[in-house]
Amino acid sequence: MSSLEVINKDNQKISIKLKGIPLQYANALRRICLNGIPVFAIDTVDIIENSSVLPDEGLAHRLGLIP
Repeated sequence: MSSLEVINKDNQKISIKLKGIPLQYANALRRICLNGIPVFAIDTVDIIENSSVLPDEGLAHRLGLIP
């Protein structure tokens, strides 16, 4: 028999325990949860003046890596 048990839940995270559920279903549930999380990203960078040693492309790339 399969079951889902909520172990811990708060405003930031939830911990669950899955029993008797095929790995494919657990992975599908994980992917659904991850797709529901909003993500923000830097799309365009306009550099007016760069006085650092890094080229403009290097700065834009580093800004894009910010989570």
